[in-house]
Amino acid sequence: MNQPLCYENNYASSIFNQVFEILNISSNQKLNFSFDHNWKNQNQKSFLIVPGASINNRCYKIEDFIFLAELFENKTVSFLLGPSDYFLSRYIPKKFEVFKSNSIQDSLSLVSNQRLVVASEGGFMHIAAAFGVPLIGLFKVAKKENWFPYENSNQFAVGDSTNDYSFSLKNYNFPIKEVIKKINLIYDSI
Repeated sequence: MNQPLCYENNYASSIFNQVFEILNISSNQKLNFSFDHNWKNQNQKSFLIVPGASINNRCYKIEDFIFLAELFENKTVSFLLGPSDYFLSRYIPKKFEVFKSNSIQDSLSLVSNQRLVVASEGGFMHIAAAFGVPLIGLFKVAKKENWFPYENSNQFAVGDSTNDYSFSLKNYNFPIKEVIKKINLIYDSI
């Protein structure tokens, strides 16, 4: 089998299946990307917003995430920032707790203790998804079908991205209505 040269129109699961075939590794049609220890509902109260993702052009504006947090002030909302996103802390109102992580262990510990994570496409999103944490993954640039292979009833990929990596000045509207709907759906279902 030839290696795919263009992933643009392939679903993530088909890309992984092609890789398994190339490496002569048998696989199921439904891949389980979860770690051995999945998230457990222990009536966690807080939810985490992860606005950054290393390449900030791939993320919605920090103001959009702050607006979202303020809509849910009746819940405990906090923010998680990675090293390349620390600068965002100066924009986040003091009423919200801000965690700064620089290791996968710290991130996994924090993410796994949340009721819900709302994250930009990137590493934190994949950590939450793989651990089975209820999640809303926000896709501004990458096509969600390419990068969200997870199959969990409490995890959603949101965005109408088209793999536009030119980072054009196109106005990307934060999908606030869909995010609110998914947050409420997750809270009602767990």
